[in-house]
Formats: sequence, C-alpha cells, structure tokens
Amino acid sequence: MVVERIGNSEHITLCKRQIGRGLLWEFRGPL
Repeated sequence: MVVERIGNSEHITLCKRQIGRGLLWEFRGPL
C-alpha cells in the first residue's frame, strides 16, 4: 500500500512537471 502510494505520488508529480514544461514551451513559442 505504502509503496503504491509513493509510486502514484511520484508519477503524478512527473506528469505535472511534463505538463508544466509543455505549457511553458507552448507559451514561449508564440512569444
């Protein structure tokens, strides 16, 4: 249970980082 929870939290943080980078690149493109 604990391992699964930690894995999920890490996976979510990685997804958020990837999404944040994608948004930054999209905003930087036009600018």
